[in-house]
Parts: sequence; C-alpha cells; structure tokens
Amino acid sequence: MEINPTVSVVIPSFNMGAVLPDAIESVLNQTFKDYEIIVIDDGSEDDTGKIMEKYRAMGVRYVYQKNSGVASARNVGIFQSKGQYVAFLDADDLWLPDKLELQLKALKELNVGAVACGYKVIDYISGRTLSEIVRRNYPSREDLYQSLCISQIIPACSSGVLINKSYLKDVGCFSEALPIAEDWELWLRVAKKYDIKFVEQPLVLIRINLTKPSFRVASNEEIFVSQVIEGHVPDKYKKKAYAALYARLGSGCMAGLDKKGGARYLLGSILIQPFRIYPKDQKNVYKYPQIWRYYLLMMSIVPEALRTVIKRWYRYFQKDDE
Repeated sequence: MEINPTVSVVIPSFNMGAVLPDAIESVLNQTFKDYEIIVIDDGSEDDTGKIMEKYRAMGVRYVYQKNSGVASARNVGIFQSKGQYVAFLDADDLWLPDKLELQLKALKELNVGAVACGYKVIDYISGRTLSEIVRRNYPSREDLYQSLCISQIIPACSSGVLINKSYLKDVGCFSEALPIAEDWELWLRVAKKYDIKFVEQPLVLIRINLTKPSFRVASNEEIFVSQVIEGHVPDKYKKKAYAALYARLGSGCMAGLDKKGGARYLLGSILIQPFRIYPKDQKNVYKYPQIWRYYLLMMSIVPEALRTVIKRWYRYFQKDDE
C-alpha cells in the first residue's frame, strides 16, 4: 500500500537550468523529510532536462509540458501532487533548511490550513542581503483580507506559502488567464474563505542579479492587476487597491528613469486616494509598502536644479505621506 507524503513541493521552471539545482537542493536539505518534489518544466529550451536526470534518479518527479506559463505549471504540479499540503518554490528561489518544519508546526499551533513566511532578498552574485520582510500575524481573517484586497501582502509570493490541498480543491487553483498577479488572485480567493497565518521569520531567499536589472512593463501589470481588482476586490477597497497599484507602477517607472510615466501613475494614485492607502500602522508592524508618493511626484516633474533641495527637505522631514 502506497503511503502518500505529507507535503508536495511544486517547482515550476522555464529555462532555469542554471539555478534549478540550487532550489532542489534547498528542499533536499529540509529538516522535515516527509515530502515529494515535483518539477514542472514549462517548455524549457536550455539543459533543464539533462540536469533533471540526476534528480530523477534520486526520486524527484519531473514533468515536461509545452510552454504554457507559470500558473499552468503550478496547476499541473497541484494535480500531480499526492501530499496533504502543497508548497510552491520558484526555480530561482531558495528555502532555508527549517522552512517546512516551522510552517507545519505553525499550521498545528495556529489551527489553520495555510501558512506563509518572511523572506530575504539577496544578491545572486555576492549573496549579500539587500532587504528583509517579515509580516506579523493579523488579529483576524477580516483584517488580513482587508490588507490583501489593497495589495499583494503575502511575503515571498508563492515560494513562501504552504497550503492544505483541500483549500485549492474548494476555491480553485491559479488562474491561467493571468501572466501577472496570478498568485495575488489566488490568495484573495483563499483569504475570502480561510485564514492565512505567517511564520514571523524569513524562511525564503529571493535571489536577484543586480548586474541585470529588470522591470515589468507597466502597461501589462496595470492591465492584469486591474482585472484582479475588478474581479475580486470588494467595491469599498477598490480605490485603495488602484491607488496602491499606481503608486507601485509610478515608483517602478522612476526606478527605470521613466519620469513621465512615473509622474502619470503617481498623480493618478494621489488623485484616487490623497491620504493613507493602507490601514494605520504607526509602528510599522505589518511592513506595508512605503512609497513616498508626493516626494516621488515632485522629483519627477521639477527641474534638475531643484531636486537637490527637495532631497535635503525629504531627508530632514521624512514623514510618510500615506
């Protein structure tokens, strides 16, 4: 009689042969051992198949499909899974060794079926920690749901989530119609019915290559995130959700030196929601995104000669406009 594992680890991968072994090894190094690993190769054109020969011999399951997107790849992994719980790991991310152990402990202690965790962003080349996000547990599911309706506040996106498969059978899996924000859309459906708790420490490493900065195309993100807002966010939170979206897009445009685009999105955010976007959090307990909208808007439209003055003013006062 076959005994099913407790956890199924789903790793979607597209042309990630260079980093996929690191992700798999981070699972094999877990202190909790009752799991299966399913790698879904989403039509890779690199040497992923050859790399997987070693791990298939070690019992890692390998499924190849025609390129269909990360949502489809995760869903195939869910359908193939045999565990009571499903955990997702993007092929370029890593888990710390006690990730599964601590999350399974939290599931039991907090009496929930879905647990996320904090993460660190590290430089892929040097390994240097660039930032860290650890989110505190909310007093109630309603408080979590309100914040999640405004923005994707689940740390580490999918790589930090461990969820009871029965929840996915109930609310459905990832939307394959969304190439962006497919994780947020799913967590909204989950949080509408079930509570999601956090292990309040970083258990995921998200690696970025500082020598190859990348930015999403703002227009694409606007289109697909707007679809999620219109389809899943209650009317009473929609203004704040759009304000958060435009603030994020404006900040991204400014980082990409697109001042015109930055000004347009930042002004749109301010016009929709001039004051606070997120719930009041004076002590920064919940680590909401802090985007200095008025400051960035000024920096996007004033002449170069005045920017130094504004920067000095900003450093001196440094008050949140939210």
